[in-house]
Amino acid sequence: MIEVWAHSDLPETLGLKIIGTIDVSTFSNAAKEMISSGILTIHTNISANELRDLVEGSIGTIFYSYGEGWGQPLAESLCCGKKVVCNDLEVFHEVLGEWGLFFPTNSPEMVIPQLQKLFEDKEKNRNQADQIKNFAKRYMAEGVGKSWQEVLDNLVNNYLSENL
Repeated sequence: MIEVWAHSDLPETLGLKIIGTIDVSTFSNAAKEMISSGILTIHTNISANELRDLVEGSIGTIFYSYGEGWGQPLAESLCCGKKVVCNDLEVFHEVLGEWGLFFPTNSPEMVIPQLQKLFEDKEKNRNQADQIKNFAKRYMAEGVGKSWQEVLDNLVNNYLSENL
């Protein structure tokens, strides 16, 4: 994703912040120049509050994976009221619903039109932050607890109705 972004026209208008440890020595010269100019920044060993601040201060997040069990970073972005640009794994569609911008997994270069759309719609997306956060409540402890309680209640009720 970094290289696709670095070799596009996007760095002229859209900076990129990387969260986590990454081997910069593998970067192209173009990506290294983006670091030198401050357009690309890397944030490591950050606290949960710092992560929240970075996500809330962004126009959205990018997530790219070949296989994912669930996608916690997606839910974290939604909880901050942000859309997510990601590849089109089925689980990502389930987690993000209408709040995801998807591109084909085997065509990472297709992230560029989605990032452009995210940038062009940044004001609209900002206005939808409360809707996104409301959708994300299903992933917060209270929402998950409520869902599990419903599952358990249904199991108990079904068991009782079948065995009484």
